[in-house]
This record gives sequence, C-alpha cells and structure tokens, in this order.
Amino acid sequence: MGGDDWSCDQTLGGHSSTVWMVDFSPDGSQMVTCSDDSTVIVWSRDPMHPFPQFTRQSTITGHHPRTIYSVSWSHPGILTACGDDAIRLFTPTPATPTDPPSYNLSDTVYHAHSADVNCVKFNPEGTLAASCSDDGVVKIWEVLG
Repeated sequence: MGGDDWSCDQTLGGHSSTVWMVDFSPDGSQMVTCSDDSTVIVWSRDPMHPFPQFTRQSTITGHHPRTIYSVSWSHPGILTACGDDAIRLFTPTPATPTDPPSYNLSDTVYHAHSADVNCVKFNPEGTLAASCSDDGVVKIWEVLG
C-alpha cells in the first residue's frame, strides 16, 4: 500500500498526554484508548455517519496510579496493563435508554509482574490473556469469571 491508499477520516482528542494504545471492540462498534494521563477512554462509532466517526462514550479514571500502557477488549470487558505492575479488568454495566454503558473495575491482579506491565492481549475467544513486562517475562492468564 502506498500513501494514497489511506485517508484520515477523523482525529480524536481527549487525553492530556501520550496515548499508548488503541483497540477495537470485538464487533468494531467501539474502541478504547489508554494514556500516560492514567485514563482509559471508550469511544463509540456513529452508525448513521457514512465515514467512521467516533465520539467519547465514557472515561475510566481513578483506578491506575501510573501510566496505562496497553488495553485489550474482548467479551469479558476491557483489560489494562499499568506501570504499577498490575493488570485490571473493567466490565460494562448495561446501557439505559438515556445513558451509555459505563465500565466498573471488576478485578485487579496486583503484582502481576515484578516491573511495569507493558502489554496485555486477550485471545480471540476472551478466555485467555497474555501480559508482558519490563521483567522480561510473558505470562498467560486464564479468565475464570
């Protein structure tokens, strides 16, 4: 692909510092971003717009004391990797006619690694997750809930 094969349809702002990662929901209707500002933003796609247009749906804040380096989205929820050596799972609450779903902290693995957790990723089924860290280790986690 050459440069002519790409078109920037939208630029999203919302984080106050470096954005480290983006991931799409399994059905592609939403995406999630994480940042050095210790926030996670969930974005929703407008299905009525002819081009991909995303708007901020919700912000997850107050759960990460350091940089969030990675996010992964699967049917269990949104998994985060943080500079505090932990991984966290956020699960959605049901949407109402007036409010979109919000995301609640449902689980934290403190000391998942002995150093910053740099990346997390769900497998396609959402039953396993992998994490990697500055400690030089990759760990495989079974999602039990």
